[in-house]
Amino acid sequence: MSRILITGARAPAALHLARALAASGHEVHAADTLSQPLTKASRTVARYHRLPPPSEEPEAFADALGDLVASVRPSHVIPTCEEVFYLAWAFETRGFGRTASMGGAPTRLVAPSFDVLARAHDKAAFAADARACGMAPPDTVRLSDRDAVVALAGEASGLVFKPVWSRFAARVLIAPEPGELKELAPSPESPWVAQALISGEELCAYAIAERGQVRALAIYKPTYRAG
Repeated sequence: MSRILITGARAPAALHLARALAASGHEVHAADTLSQPLTKASRTVARYHRLPPPSEEPEAFADALGDLVASVRPSHVIPTCEEVFYLAWAFETRGFGRTASMGGAPTRLVAPSFDVLARAHDKAAFAADARACGMAPPDTVRLSDRDAVVALAGEASGLVFKPVWSRFAARVLIAPEPGELKELAPSPESPWVAQALISGEELCAYAIAERGQVRALAIYKPTYRAG
């Protein structure tokens, strides 16, 4: 049996992972910044740990995370939400991955390095990398200034505009009217992308890969959407 720490305990995915890992005989701990996240109430969780909000108090978050890893000694830390960026940063800069777990091995963060995370979440870079791997992502153009938006206004009916850094389709413009682009002003610090609009069935994918090998994969049609 191993101890596993799941972060982002507010997420339904965290609850699902807690149940699955507990059913496999692991001792599950959960962590988040909220006082009453969803997974805290689960009988499959041995203990819930509250952490400072990383986006507001990154140093305090890293300190608390270090204390938590040292006390719980999990074999793995599994992120489920955007806290993965702060976890990767903390593990790399504070050396948490060198902390011995209950079995004597270092605690392992189930996530790539910060640099890899940043590139994978950059919608323009992700499309470029997918194409380099032989995939066929939508044609994607990075927009870093107002002139780039104006140049595409006449083609807007066949495009999707979205921030390079965004989630849950926040601020996305699908086949916008030219007038809807008037307030769109990307910058090098806050770039957007314009992508070809593709019609088809909406599918979600979740995968776990290790050293280039896919270990688990689920592809499903979403029934419910955030918002």
